[in-house]
Amino acid sequence: MSPLPSGLCSSGDDEISTYKEGDEQYKVTMQLLPEQRNNPGMLARLMVPSSKLGQTRLDNLANISRGTGPARIERLNRQFQVGLNSNLKPGVSLDEGARESSDAIGKVTLPEGYKFQFFGQVKVLEETTANLILTFLLASIFMYMVLAAQFESLLYPFIIMLSLPLSIPFALFSLWATGRTLNL
Repeated sequence: MSPLPSGLCSSGDDEISTYKEGDEQYKVTMQLLPEQRNNPGMLARLMVPSSKLGQTRLDNLANISRGTGPARIERLNRQFQVGLNSNLKPGVSLDEGARESSDAIGKVTLPEGYKFQFFGQVKVLEETTANLILTFLLASIFMYMVLAAQFESLLYPFIIMLSLPLSIPFALFSLWATGRTLNL
């Protein structure tokens, strides 16, 4: 097996099997020759599987005509997908950019069955934020347990931990005063 000769277009990139020779493994793809791909009569004679007839000609199932279409179809979890990439404007945080993008997409009425989902750094940010909240919750529970064991009381640790929320406004004020952002 050898790589496809140059000049053949990239159709037929779907792997249908593999071929192993010695220690090497090669992808097996199916592809018509260029003169066959460009001939509608040749395409019409292709045999395709049929649940009732076994094999049938393609022109029995479809009208073959020239047209335009996507160069590549991408899927995620068996659903068609379209990927959009973007960069942040200078001075815009990732969270703010994601929120603005989400608002802009929300203004467009998506057809039934369509949805949007963030990937990349925005997805990592969402996961990190969720993990941070879980970490704070677990840390608070463990801190309460240690204080309860230390003071041998269930009330005293609760009173001590009530002072923790008072530190949040001062921490945010400190960030604002020094010109820093709250980030992970």
